[in-house]
Amino acid sequence: MNNYQKLVQSTEHCTEQIRLMIPMEKEKRSAIISDDMASLQQILFSQQAAVMKLENLENQRLVCQRELGFEGLSADEVIAKVPEEVKQQLIVCFEDLREAATELKEFNAKALELAKASVQFWDSLENKKTSTIDKVTYRPNGQKPSEWKRSSSFETKI
Repeated sequence: MNNYQKLVQSTEHCTEQIRLMIPMEKEKRSAIISDDMASLQQILFSQQAAVMKLENLENQRLVCQRELGFEGLSADEVIAKVPEEVKQQLIVCFEDLREAATELKEFNAKALELAKASVQFWDSLENKKTSTIDKVTYRPNGQKPSEWKRSSSFETKI
């Protein structure tokens, strides 16, 4: 296998790994919506392993790219420099990689948005719970709060 085919193959492996991660994002979103923390924790562990695998695959792809003399170049720049016989194959590989990465990024953004909303919801409930305690007319011992002890509810006495 020549170096160009290694680049194609390593790019395909990255794309496959990203596609395997998309269902995890969907599961994560469902766990967040249903407030299933046990499932969410399992999904996050699985995602962490998947991200580490993707990093390794991406490093392999970058090594292939460097061996071809394309270090630091974007996909479009690489395509412009490869021989015609592999150009179309690389175009398809890089387009697939971009599409998969974009889809994963969108699902991740949605899950992150839901997680933030969930945290805000629980925070607002907690704040309401503690703030209503301060607005009680009488304290648990039956006395009015101290700021009411010195004044009357009526400004003018008849």
